[in-house]
Amino acid sequence: MRTCLQAMRKRAGYRSAKAFADDFGINLATYTDYEQGRRSFTIEKAWEFADALGCTLDELVQAFD
Repeated sequence: MRTCLQAMRKRAGYRSAKAFADDFGINLATYTDYEQGRRSFTIEKAWEFADALGCTLDELVQAFD
């Protein structure tokens, strides 16, 4: 499974990962790892991201073959 976290962040108006990480209250390196798929996150964190970005879980998470 791959996330569309970067696309959703940009759609929400955050031009940089740093801007979102700062507003969300998360370490930039940790957030960047999430965005680049180097680190997975819990369903609870996915809900938090979706709420913060104004999107659904379906929009945030996209399954690939």
